[in-house]
Amino acid sequence: MFLIGTILPMQVQAVSALAPFLVSESGLSYTGIGVLTGLFMFPGIFLAAPSRHIAAWIPDLARKLWTASTAGI
Repeated sequence: MFLIGTILPMQVQAVSALAPFLVSESGLSYTGIGVLTGLFMFPGIFLAAPSRHIAAWIPDLARKLWTASTAGI
């Protein structure tokens, strides 16, 4: 979790720090850079909801498999 909390802000801040160079070199406007940043973050909306259900399901499955595999010992 620490790694995720550290890297995600760095990804978003890197674009804003490089925005003046992107505007001068590529001809994009600041609005275009903002739209591209939003498109970059957009898939997270569709990945977050199923991930919550999968994460809630995995520990139960792991516990049941562990119990079933050690029951015969």
